[in-house]
Amino acid sequence: MKEKMAGASLVLIRWLSFVALAAADELNRTAEPGQDVILPCEAPGNEDPEAAEWKKQDDDEWLIYLRPNQSGSLSFGSSYEDRVDLQDRQLKNGNASLVLRNVTTNDSKTYECRVGRNRSMELISTIHLVVASSPVPPPPPATPGKQDENGGEKKDENIYALLVLLVPVGVVICYIYIKHCRRQRSAEPPAGPPLELQELEQPFRKPLLPEAVVCSQ
Repeated sequence: MKEKMAGASLVLIRWLSFVALAAADELNRTAEPGQDVILPCEAPGNEDPEAAEWKKQDDDEWLIYLRPNQSGSLSFGSSYEDRVDLQDRQLKNGNASLVLRNVTTNDSKTYECRVGRNRSMELISTIHLVVASSPVPPPPPATPGKQDENGGEKKDENIYALLVLLVPVGVVICYIYIKHCRRQRSAEPPAGPPLELQELEQPFRKPLLPEAVVCSQ
């Protein structure tokens, strides 16, 4: 009697641990379009299952079904034949993880993994997959007077650079102008005395040649 109770207790403990493990294997996975994702699924106790299958939750469409001990027992869903596979087709150590390639936003669904033991399929893992493009982070706010990442102008530095260029240019222009004025002044003939002074000086001017002496006969 005690042996029967001990055996029943052991079976109950194993069943409870299996239920707890199955409930704990409800996971969330995220991916971006075009990536390959792995949906994990491992049989309890790492025992090699007799069969494994992946299906969509609340949908009759399945992705893959495998019985490793039977030839020709690998089957794919019509819309997943070229995109799904198992990590280990021999299901060694209870590994029934699914590889889903080149995911799209249409693959954002809930998937269930079942493994076959004692001619019955048991739910082992439930995966909620979300496929979405990662949002582009907004640019940081621009700092006044500095250049931001979007190519804003550095106003303070530009004004400073403009002043540095204009000052020597202005000096050169002033130098050329002053030099030009000096050349013009040196090329002009010296100015004579005023007209009034010339008229006053005429009676006092001495003749350059002596006047002819007229001799009387």
